[in-house]
Amino acid sequence: MKNLQIIGQSLERWTSTCGLSFSLIDESGAALCQTGGSALPEKAFAEQFWNAEEDQATAAGTTLFHIKEDGETIGLLAVSGPEEQAGAIGPLAVCQVESLLSAASGRNDRTQFLQDALLGHLTDRELDRQAHKAHIQTAAPRVVLLIETSQPMDTGIHSIIRTVMGKRTRDYLIPMSERTCVVLQELDERGSLDETDNISHMLVGALNTEAMVTARISYSNPFHNLSLASKAHQEAISALEIGRIFNAERHVSGYAHLGIGRLIYQLPRDICEMFVDEILCSESLEDLDSETLHIIRTFFDNDLNLSETSRQLYVHRNSLVYRFEKLEKKYGLDLRRFEDALSFKLAMLVSDYLLYLRGKDSL
Repeated sequence: MKNLQIIGQSLERWTSTCGLSFSLIDESGAALCQTGGSALPEKAFAEQFWNAEEDQATAAGTTLFHIKEDGETIGLLAVSGPEEQAGAIGPLAVCQVESLLSAASGRNDRTQFLQDALLGHLTDRELDRQAHKAHIQTAAPRVVLLIETSQPMDTGIHSIIRTVMGKRTRDYLIPMSERTCVVLQELDERGSLDETDNISHMLVGALNTEAMVTARISYSNPFHNLSLASKAHQEAISALEIGRIFNAERHVSGYAHLGIGRLIYQLPRDICEMFVDEILCSESLEDLDSETLHIIRTFFDNDLNLSETSRQLYVHRNSLVYRFEKLEKKYGLDLRRFEDALSFKLAMLVSDYLLYLRGKDSL
C-alpha cells in the first residue's frame, strides 16, 4: 500500500480525537501502521474475516473492518476499544483510509504498476487486480528488455525508443532510473527472441546516431505470466552486468547467450584468484600492451588460424609467430595449441572478472 505515512498520521489524529487505537493490517496479518499501542487481532480471526461478507466483526476487544478497492478487500482496519464506539467510529476511519488510497499518486498509474511488478513489490492478488484495472493481460509471452544509456534519459531518448519499437500497443516502456528503462515486449506465439535481438541492435544504433549516447541492452528469457516479470527483470540485470564484464565490446546481451561468462560470474573470488595464479604462473595479464591483447583476441576470434589473423591485422605471419613465442616464454603457454589457448582464454575472462571486482571494492 502506498502513502502509509499519510495514512498513519491520519489514524493518529483519529486516536487523539476519540481515544481508540487503530491498526492497518495486510493479508498476511502484519501491521502496516499502528496507533495508540494497539494490539493485533488473532491471526485466525483476521484470516477468517478477510474473506467474510459482513462489514465488521468483533473479538477480544478488537473490531475489524474491510479496506476495499474496486469491491475487493486489500487490507483490514482493526479498531481497539469499546465495541459500540468502534462500530460508530470505524466506518468513518475506513472511509478516510480508502479515500487516501484512492487519491495516492500512481495508484492507478500503469507505469507505476509495471514498475512494482518488475521490482517484485506486488503479491499475486495485487498484481492480478491491478493488471485488470490497467487492462493488461497477465498471461502472454513476454521478454524484459533492459536499456542503459551513458547519459541520463530524457523525453527525446524515450521517443527514439518508441519509434524503433514501432506501433506495438502491447509493448510498454517503463522508466526505472535516471539512466535505465525497461521495454516489456510481447512476443509472438512462437516465443522467439530473434526479433528482440534485432530490435536491441537497432536501438543501440539509433540511440548512438540520433541521440549521440552509448547504450547497452540486455534481455531476459521469455516468460508467460506477468507474475514472473520480477524474475525476468533480474535476468536482464544479470545479463547487462555479465555482458559489461566479459563482452565489453558488444552492446547487446541475452541472458540465454552469456556463455562461460555466466559460469565465471558465479564462482567464488578465491577460486578465481587461484586459477589465474595457476595458469599464468603468478604473472599478470595487465603487463600486456593493448596491441598484443588485440592480436590475441583476433587470433581467438579466427579459431587459432594464424594466416587469417595475419591477413586481418596486416601483420606478417612470422611476426605473429615471434609474438606468440615471447608469450610462451612468459606464461608457459603456446597459444597455437588448443589446450593452451583454451587455458589462456579462460584466464583472460577470469582476470576481467577479478578486475571488475577490484573496481567494485574501490567504490
